Amino acid sequence: METWQYLGIGLALFLGSAVQSAVGFAFGLFSITILLLMGLPPSQAIPLVAIGALVQTGVSVWMHRAELRWRAIAAMAALGIAFQPVGVWLLQQLDTHARAWIKPAFGIILLVVVLAQWLIRPRPHPKVHWSWGVLAMATGGTLMGLAGMGGPPIVLWVMAHDWSSQRSRATLWCFFLCMIPTNLLFFYHRFGPPVLESIGLGAAYLPVVLLGIAPGLWLGRRIPKPQLRRITFILLVVIAAWAIAQPLVSRLVLSR
Repeated sequence: METWQYLGIGLALFLGSAVQSAVGFAFGLFSITILLLMGLPPSQAIPLVAIGALVQTGVSVWMHRAELRWRAIAAMAALGIAFQPVGVWLLQQLDTHARAWIKPAFGIILLVVVLAQWLIRPRPHPKVHWSWGVLAMATGGTLMGLAGMGGPPIVLWVMAHDWSSQRSRATLWCFFLCMIPTNLLFFYHRFGPPVLESIGLGAAYLPVVLLGIAPGLWLGRRIPKPQLRRITFILLVVIAAWAIAQPLVSRLVLSR
């Protein structure tokens, strides 16, 4: 990679960490798509971002461990993990047979998950039918393997429970903490040594990820949460639209 790409990776991870710290989500949604637009293949971009997400969720889970119901979380996380190989296989097929469509495909996935999280507001219930949990974890596990963006279906399932905000957040973080390492293993099985190089590069950028936490928390304290979420959603929609349109724009520019 060239120097500008290394700088771009650092900026993408810094901004992704700041957004995550400010609004509580979007690290992967933001950073992975930006790295793809910079030219990194998804088999490298997803593991690179996963290391920063793993550290962030690990710290958060440790701080809120008293809120966790480990037995229920383990069963649900196992279901999500079981579907990760499906997503990784789909990504491999896309990378092998339709590489030109990778950016638009990721843009469409990002657009769908953002709009779903923006528009769907499930009413909290004391108990949610088990089938919704199966659907959420199966979809989340597949999306995590395919695009590193498995959070939104699981977020919607958690939002459907009348849990406290602390328990909801801790449960989400714990799901991701369980599912990120297995996703990396499945990636290594499918894509080989380049995944290990991306993991090492992600580890080298951890100080940048940690630096992004403080300004994100600062913004989160000074901007009302609803307004901050709207800004984040709009930003993600713009990024998704650019990912969808970029191949067409590039083709038009080259044709001139």
